[in-house]
Formats: sequence, C-alpha cells, structure tokens
Amino acid sequence: IDGWGELPLGHELRAAFPGAAVRMATDAKAAAQAEVRWGALAGFDPAIYLNLGTGLSAAIVVGGKVLHGNNGAAGEIGYNLRVTSDVGVPLAARTMLEDMISGQGLARRAAGHTTHGGPMEAAAVFEAGLEVPGLDRLLTEFVAELAFHVVNLAICINPVRIAVGGGMVQSWDRLRPGLQDALTAGMPYPPELVVARFPSDAT
Repeated sequence: IDGWGELPLGHELRAAFPGAAVRMATDAKAAAQAEVRWGALAGFDPAIYLNLGTGLSAAIVVGGKVLHGNNGAAGEIGYNLRVTSDVGVPLAARTMLEDMISGQGLARRAAGHTTHGGPMEAAAVFEAGLEVPGLDRLLTEFVAELAFHVVNLAICINPVRIAVGGGMVQSWDRLRPGLQDALTAGMPYPPELVVARFPSDAT
C-alpha cells in the first residue's frame, strides 16, 4: 500500500484516543500473544505460532514473550529466500516465499489448473484438489515448500510446540500430514504440531 510505511500510525491513534494505552503488533504476533495467554501455547516455551492465511508469517515465543525483533519483523518467513539464486537479490527483484506460499499465492497458482475460467479462493483450491489431479499436485508442492521452511525455522528455535492458525487451518486434514512428516523426518527433536485454540480470531 503506497505510503503505508510513512504513516505515523501510533501517533495518529494516540491523537484520536487521548489517554488510552496504544500497543501495535502484526496479526501473527497478536495471535501468538493470545495463544500464549489463553490458548494452545500457554505453558509451552519456546514455541512457534504459524499463521497460514491470506499471507504467511510466524511468531516466535521465548520466555513467555513474543519476539518482535529489531524492526518488528521477527518470524516474517514470508520474506524467506526460496532458492540459492535469490541470495543478494533485492526483495523487489525476486519472488518471496509469501508470493507462492499463502492463500493469495495458492489462488494465483491454481488459476492455470482450472477449467471454469474464474479465480478460486484458497479454500476452493483445497476442496477441488480432492478431484482435480493437477490441483492435487499443486497442493502437494505447496505443502512441501511450506514444510521446508517450517522445519528450518523449527530447527533454529527448537520449540516445544508449533500452533497453526489462520484461514487455511480449515484444510488442516490436507496440511497436517505433510507438515508432521517433514518435522518428524527432518528434525532431531520434533515439536508437537497442533491447531491453534483460536485459529481464526486470536488477533
């Protein structure tokens, strides 16, 4: 969104609501905080909250707190490099992980596999994948690439538990096996993998 980075949002909110405490966080970090306080990550430390929705992100929990990072971008795996040839290439000149592995990315990629001509939402892609071989292969590739990055993040953090939220958990039966198998096979100490307690409304 043009100009969003220059908008002094905190200042504007404080001016609009004088005297109110103002705290801002990304959707994934806010959701992770809710899961730590009342949900699937309460008492599990360290932990990862994985947000699979329109976009892709994660939040890292250490010492009972959600890690924000220097610029608030800790856990933003949507920026991840996808191939070694991405090294040294500016963000604007490469395909970021979120462009391919997200609800929007899945819908965009599915466009070439449909015969009815119209765009499909991610949920419809998961449903159609049960009957359309091309979409089933696309979903298998989608889960495999997602799992690759989740496993690498989990190796780095060594979490007790990973909780997954966001709109795509409605297709958990299709997502879970590939993620679980990858974590089990690829990690020396695999964490528990669960659906978030508040998958759609933690934020």
